[in-house]
Amino acid sequence: MSAAGDKDWFTGESLAAFTETLAERTAAAPDAILPASDAVTAARRAGTALYRYALAARDGDERSAARYEDAVRRLVPDVVTAGEEASPVAALADTRRTLRALRTEQDRVARELDAMERRLGELTGE
Repeated sequence: MSAAGDKDWFTGESLAAFTETLAERTAAAPDAILPASDAVTAARRAGTALYRYALAARDGDERSAARYEDAVRRLVPDVVTAGEEASPVAALADTRRTLRALRTEQDRVARELDAMERRLGELTGE
């Protein structure tokens, strides 16, 4: 908590940047709890990507969210598969993404239709 009483300053991007900087600075240091291995490295990278995914999804940045989701799926595919089998949350997230994409496409088509109707009106004098 800050001196002003703000307890939410160390979240989101600030937290992500801090943890990424900390991970870079301590990458060469031995870890007493988790021995260095490709699996541990992949899991840590996946955790970072998952947090970045959550930030991007919260901010409505679908392109970045998709990129981070792909990274998580690539880094820890077994964990993702197990989670999808155990929980319908992944299916719900996919459905929400699809719905958002469909709404975006619907908006685009509606704008194009409006533009075409205006042009048709101009051509016919209506």
